[in-house]
Formats: sequence, C-alpha cells, structure tokens
Amino acid sequence: EDQVKELAVLPQQGFKANWVQLVILVGCLFSLGGLFGLERTLLPLMADPVWGEDDPLAITTIVISFGFAKAIANGVAGLLSDKFGRKIIVALGMAIGIPVPIAILVSPNWMFVTVANLGLGASQGLAASAIVLMLIDILGQSKRGIAVGLLECSIYVSVAIWSFLGVQLSQIFGYQPVPFSVGIVLAAFGALLSLFAKDTLNLVSLEVGRSLPISIELDPIVSEENLEDQELTDSDSPAVVNTATTSDYWLSKKRVWYCYPSKEQESEENLSYAQVICACFGNKQICLCIFSGMMNNVKDGLAWVVFPLYFADDWGVDNWVIGILMLVYPLSWGILQLFTGAASDKISRKIFLVSGMLTQGLSLLFMAVIPYIIQNDSW
Repeated sequence: EDQVKELAVLPQQGFKANWVQLVILVGCLFSLGGLFGLERTLLPLMADPVWGEDDPLAITTIVISFGFAKAIANGVAGLLSDKFGRKIIVALGMAIGIPVPIAILVSPNWMFVTVANLGLGASQGLAASAIVLMLIDILGQSKRGIAVGLLECSIYVSVAIWSFLGVQLSQIFGYQPVPFSVGIVLAAFGALLSLFAKDTLNLVSLEVGRSLPISIELDPIVSEENLEDQELTDSDSPAVVNTATTSDYWLSKKRVWYCYPSKEQESEENLSYAQVICACFGNKQICLCIFSGMMNNVKDGLAWVVFPLYFADDWGVDNWVIGILMLVYPLSWGILQLFTGAASDKISRKIFLVSGMLTQGLSLLFMAVIPYIIQNDSW
C-alpha cells in the first residue's frame, strides 16, 4: 500500500477539455427553446379558434403565468444549484417541461392553458439558469460573456426554428395534435439528454482556490515533484492543502482531503439568501441592470403575444407570413448573442447594454408607425 498507484488529475476548464459536455448542454437548450418557440407562436393564434378566447387582455395571461413561474425559478435555481449540484437542477427543469405540451393538448379552456404555462416557466427558469452556471463553470469567469452568449444563441435559434416550423405544421395538420406532439418529443429528448451531463461544481474549485468533496476512493496520491521521497502516512484528520498549486492536490485512500476556505471566503459564503438579495437591491449598478433586464423581458412579452395578434388582426397577414416574422426576430437575437457575448468580455458590457436598449426602442416605435406609413404610401 506504500506504492503510489496513480496521479490525481484535476478537472480542466475550456472548450477543448469539455466539448462533449458543451454539446450536451446545447442540446438541452435546443430542447428548451423548441418547446418555447412552439408555444409563443401558436398559443396566441389558437386562443380564439380552439378555446374561444378572443380577449387580447385575457390572452396575455399566458405571459403572466410564464413570467411569474420563471421569475421564482430563476431566483432559487442558483441557490439550489450550489447546494445540490447543477446537474440535478437541469434534469429537474427539463422533466417539469414534459407535461406542459400534454396539458395543452387536453386543455378544455384557456384558463387551463394559463395554469399549464406555469410549468413551462418553471422548466425554463430552473434548467436555463443551471445551464448558464454550468457554462460559466466550464469556460471560466473570464469568459462569462461567451457563456451567456452561447446560452442565448442556443435557446433563441431554436425558438426561431420551431416558431417557424410550428406555424407550418399547424398549416398542414391543424393546431392539434401534431405541433404539440412534437413538443412532447422535444421535451422528452431534453430530459433524457440532461441525464448524460456531468456536474460542474468541481470546476468551481479551480477558481475559488479550494477543492470540493469528491465521492470516490483512490490509492495514495502525491505530487509529481515528491513521488520518490514523499512518505505517505494515514491521518485521522483531513489535510489542509493549497489548491492554488494544483500539482500538490492530494487524495488519500478511502478518504477525501479538503482545502479549507479563508476566513474572508467563509464570511462571504455565510451570508443568507435574504442578505444577498438586499445587498443587490442596495447597489445602484445592479438595480440598473435589473431594470434593463426587466424592460428587455417586457419587450419579449410583447413579441410573444401582441405581435402574432397584431400582424394577424391589424395587418391581415396569414399564419405563414407570421411564421417568417417570428423566425427573424429570435434568429437575429440568437446569432448576434455569440458575437456580442464574446465582445463584451473584451470591450465593455455597458456599450452593448445601452445600444441594445436604444435599438429595441426604435424598433418598437417603427413597428407602431409603419401601418400609417404604408397606408399613406410614403415609402
């Protein structure tokens, strides 16, 4: 037992070392975006012919229920991911999404659809929030913009594709049951794929300077530098090591060795969830970011419900054209996220935040006045 069997290998960050994991996570995001894309385009169009709901204000309840559930899920996903691991939260979120298209298929009225949409919000909030944490864990804190960009790109390119395909399927086969049967397959595919993901909490230790417990048993392991002259002995207490020097990372046979955080790290980690929330809302910079995000989601809510009804009722366009319009919006959002996310890591996040909000405002203004421009032939 005195002979060293193998050398401990620490998990690595980066695209090359984790490409399989990244493919799995992108596949999960594609599933999330697909189900969301089917819903956001078809449900407003189905409200009147399928469930007899023609009140635009009543139709917006699907956005309210979705947003309410997603907000709560987003709020707890990070806390739960740190406590129980990222993978289990992703798998839970993906599993919650499976009954949603089934509920829509059997919904007797619009209120039932609204309640079912709570499940979609919870699914998106839990899974997407945990996945973005996994992406940041994999790529590292210095590439947070790329991680978020990859998340948004994967989701919204899928939203674009399935928004368009959903409308085409409804044109060929009707609103039910084919489009949402496809939704069931997408949700099940994502849930199954999430089971093959690997948790990334161990990657966090590479950046915070300590190791996390690992539930494995290994023979005595020492650093390469001390392989020959290191005398291995059993100990009743865990060793205190500095994982900043990763070559001196130890695992003892039938025992896990810990690196204890500093007192400053402990004091930060002992903050309650309520204290963290209060600290965030007491920070002007964070509040401005929260407000900008809220306005961005208000705009997206408009695109979800108001745009399909606006194009269909006020412009009189058919569903095929609406499918094209609902394809262009999330597709441009998703593709640009890859570039702006990476650029924000190197240039400035503020530049993209301000220019993006201004562009959104001008776009909405243009969409509001364009019917009058066309009517007056002033192109």
